[in-house]
Amino acid sequence: MKKLSAIFLSLALIVAFAFPGPFAEAIEISADAETIAAFSEAVTPAIFARQEGIDISSLSLSPSQLAVIFQAYSDLEPLSFPLAQHYSYSYNPAVSVVKMIYLSYKDSFPTAASIAEGLALYEAAVDDIIGGIHGDWSEEAVLVYVLNYLCSHYTYDYGYTVSDVYNFVLQKKGVCQAFTLFTAGVLRKAGIVYDTVVSRNLNHIWNRVRIGGVWYHIDFTWANSNSEGIVNYDYFLRGEESFRSNHVKTALDWTSQTDAADAGDDLYYAAPYLWYNCKSPFVYSAGYWYYCVLSPKTRAVELMKTSDFISGQAVATAADGRWYKSADVTYYYVNAYSSLALSGRNIIFNTPSKLFAYDPLTGTSVELLDVSGSYQAPQYIYGFEMTSEYEVRLNIRNAPSGGSDSAEGFVTYLDYRIPDEFRLSPGEAAVKQGAVYSLEDGVRRVLGIPAGTPAGDIVNALAGPVYAAGRINGENVALKAGDFAGTGARLSLGNTEYRLIVNGDVDGDGISDGYDSVYLLKALLSGDGEAYPVYYYQDYNGDGTVDTDDAVYLLKHSLNGDLYPISVR
Repeated sequence: MKKLSAIFLSLALIVAFAFPGPFAEAIEISADAETIAAFSEAVTPAIFARQEGIDISSLSLSPSQLAVIFQAYSDLEPLSFPLAQHYSYSYNPAVSVVKMIYLSYKDSFPTAASIAEGLALYEAAVDDIIGGIHGDWSEEAVLVYVLNYLCSHYTYDYGYTVSDVYNFVLQKKGVCQAFTLFTAGVLRKAGIVYDTVVSRNLNHIWNRVRIGGVWYHIDFTWANSNSEGIVNYDYFLRGEESFRSNHVKTALDWTSQTDAADAGDDLYYAAPYLWYNCKSPFVYSAGYWYYCVLSPKTRAVELMKTSDFISGQAVATAADGRWYKSADVTYYYVNAYSSLALSGRNIIFNTPSKLFAYDPLTGTSVELLDVSGSYQAPQYIYGFEMTSEYEVRLNIRNAPSGGSDSAEGFVTYLDYRIPDEFRLSPGEAAVKQGAVYSLEDGVRRVLGIPAGTPAGDIVNALAGPVYAAGRINGENVALKAGDFAGTGARLSLGNTEYRLIVNGDVDGDGISDGYDSVYLLKALLSGDGEAYPVYYYQDYNGDGTVDTDDAVYLLKHSLNGDLYPISVR
């Protein structure tokens, strides 16, 4: 636990704070990452042991410094979630050093076991996001994905009670601290360089990220408009000066820790980037990002796709996407208030009055639902949320002003179930759920394909054709729907090719049996990659190395898969 916490906090860089101390006046002190990490190494293990008194005399902190460090630890460290916001301490005034800190715990975490359960829930929620990231995505693409994921899965807590990551993932809502702490954990695991900005005047906290050596601001809280699939990009990858003047006019107490040369301008929040002045989510499928626009010429909602967030191409058009301001259908808003989401292999999107499903494999769209008989201008579909993979909750409004059921303009929610013919089979769903995209040594791979999976299930689940491991006479050979897809088979998504890794399959026949154990053993002992090609060395027993022990484990798996499970990551 010490190592994990120290690693996390060392990535937070150096942040300046103006925190209220134990006295009336505000005391300005710089809380550096090294000191916070040392504090974390002492405190975090004690939290999980539910220890109340902790000796921190070695840190040589004065009471005012402790106030800053404790608040910084609470703001920056997701593993601090069991703590209450107050503490006490014992102090030696002769040397101006705090000897002991006495912690208080939230009632929701009465035992070490429940604290560990909360941590596991938090880590699982982070992994859910990380599992959807393709290893070859750009940093910008990863950030678009994370932003849209949070906007479609989490909302702001207007009760102002959820500030920790445990309750954030449990209740799917939170205030800015919960958003920022949770997102920091995601960015860390995704390999994005970030730090955190705190403003006490604004009572707000948000993230910055570093792209190409330049820092940009992202406020994941304010980007979430609480509007069921409508995204606010005004606070996404913004430059230093514009963010300071437009976002935090009253936040006079925060300062940038970057040099002027490292503080980015509004490079990303401007044309030609497609999220500029956009309200539509971006959803990834089959090698492309999809989004919606309102055509300025036809006034139809157009489903677009892009591979670079700069140039887009229309793939489907839904007539008359105008949201009229009044019942006389004379004046209309210029934006498309359309949500997008993946459901099975289909992309679900809406116009003001209809819901559609677009199939990336066939390039066709089908009308699912028409609400115009019940709701007419100016009552329209203002986006939607997926309450499950095949259940949609439409947000009916009479004005595009916010999205919660207490906001101005709200009419009602309308629940709709995606018909069975648009759903994945159990086998296809297993493929989609298990797929993890990675990029190692320049090779793109999809890990986690279940053994014994027909190629047709992979095609339908991942929305791309599957080819044999090698090329015959220089030509791609597409696998038939019923052919088992073995390790080494290739999945084509747009202009990108991935090599499939099937759980427990080493010899490439698509199944996991005793022959794979023998094959792996021969490959390891002979070192002959031509005679025994192995497309991906899998650490089956989880000890961190690939050796003959894995061949033995693989044999045991073939004899008793329940007792010796395989999950490739």
